[in-house]
Amino acid sequence: MNLALLFRARLNAGDYIINRRTAELLKKYTPMKKCKAYKGWKKIHNVAHLNKHFDGICICGGPALYPYFHSPKIYPLVDDIRQIKIPIYVIGVGLGVYFNKINGYAFTRKSLNTLKYISKYAPISVRDEYAYTVLKRNNIPVVFTGCPVLHYMDEKPTYRKTVKKIAFTPLTNIQNVNRNILIKQNNMLIHEIMRTFPDAKVTVVEHRGAETKVKGGHAHINISGNSLKIKVYKDYDMHIGFRLHGHLYFLSMHKPSYLITFDIRMKGMSASMKTDKSDRYYKHIMKGNDMKVWLSNIVSQSKNGFLQFNDVYKNIEERKKVMIEFLKENIK
Repeated sequence: MNLALLFRARLNAGDYIINRRTAELLKKYTPMKKCKAYKGWKKIHNVAHLNKHFDGICICGGPALYPYFHSPKIYPLVDDIRQIKIPIYVIGVGLGVYFNKINGYAFTRKSLNTLKYISKYAPISVRDEYAYTVLKRNNIPVVFTGCPVLHYMDEKPTYRKTVKKIAFTPLTNIQNVNRNILIKQNNMLIHEIMRTFPDAKVTVVEHRGAETKVKGGHAHINISGNSLKIKVYKDYDMHIGFRLHGHLYFLSMHKPSYLITFDIRMKGMSASMKTDKSDRYYKHIMKGNDMKVWLSNIVSQSKNGFLQFNDVYKNIEERKKVMIEFLKENIK
């Protein structure tokens, strides 16, 4: 079985690991023998070649389900989706805009028709409950598999009970928020993490190149540009920060992670993975004494071995079973 994989990774480490994990899942749980990666943000010009030489097309994870999913901004595909005669499989996608609520979330007519056309081959696999709800509301067959990044394929690394190394992932480009304010807030947060965990090494990990201009921490590393650099996380004990796929990568290794959320994409994953009680909304964390209280709670949780994450890990393993079943039942 030959599959064409549509990916959107250009710089962000999270996008690269989505592609890698999706390919690993396909290789292990489907009859796929060969795959070829295509740039999903580019229009498909030689449809006849795809129809002739491939058995299916896979759209790989990420926040693909924008209201304008089928458009030059997200997945241009082809003008008339009916030109594609082979199955299109959508694996582990989520919603894709800076909304805070799913009420009123609506697709363009073209995107809705495309999703319905795609779903005649297989249900749409989604990464969170918010995406599941939106597709269900539009009468599109859907299955909640979780994000491909959640499904760790190797032997899980050894977990140290003592927090010796912390990865902090910054972000300074939240829509409608002043960048300088965000830089200042990130710097304050790094300072407080170092103060709260004085015996731990705190490393600032950039997922999109050195774009944040955040200072502080014991070290800075850049893991953008490919899917292998993210493996550095194996050596870390805990994650705190803004990067969703850094968060998911830690959880996939059954290591504690605390996500700072700021939009529907992150809130959806936080609620779906049952980490919403330990994660924090970015506006709250920057108010008054909230940051210190939140970090103090993390210290308390570390002392009991982060037991509250056991249910999270069980939830992830349940999603993995659903993902495997979805792949085996539909891509064959």
